[in-house]
Amino acid sequence: MRLKKTDKAKLALQSRQFVLTPKQRQLLILADGNRTADEIGFMVGRDVVSELEILLSMAMLEPAEQTILLETKPLFETPAEPKRQSKRSLAATKMYMIDILQMMRDLDASGLAVALHSSESEQEFIDNVIDAIQLITIKNGVSYANRVILRLKEVMPEKHLPALPQLGQELERS
Repeated sequence: MRLKKTDKAKLALQSRQFVLTPKQRQLLILADGNRTADEIGFMVGRDVVSELEILLSMAMLEPAEQTILLETKPLFETPAEPKRQSKRSLAATKMYMIDILQMMRDLDASGLAVALHSSESEQEFIDNVIDAIQLITIKNGVSYANRVILRLKEVMPEKHLPALPQLGQELERS
C-alpha cells in the first residue's frame, strides 16, 4: 500500500502544531504517495509498521489513491507543454555522492570526492562512483551502502545503472 500525507500532516510538519517524534516526522516526510510502507522502512533502515499504524490512526497518513482520469476533449486547443526532462543526470549523481563522502569526514572519502569532481570522462566518473560505494561499504556497512545504491538508482542516468545492481550483489557476498 502506497502512503501519502494528509493535509493535517502537512500542517503538522509546517507549523509544528502537533507533537511528533523525530521518527514520525521522518516517516511523514518520506510518505509522498509513491512509496509503499516497505520502501519507507527500507529507506529508514528499521521496522516502522507500528509507527505507520499510529500515523494512520492519527489521520496523518492515508492510502494513496490510484485515480483514473477520463479523457476529455478541451473546448479550445492549447499548445502542449514540453515534457519534463528526467531528473536523472551525472550532475545529480555527482552532487549526491560528493555530499555522502563529505559527511563521512574521512581522508579517503575526501580524496574520492576530489576524484569524482575532477573526473575527465563518464567512464572515469562511474569508476569513481563504484570506488566510493566500496569505501562506503567498508566504513559504514552493507546496509548503508545499499541505501546509497537505492538512491543512486533514482538519480543516475539509466545507461549507467547496470553497474549498480552488480555492485549490490558483490556487497551482499562480502
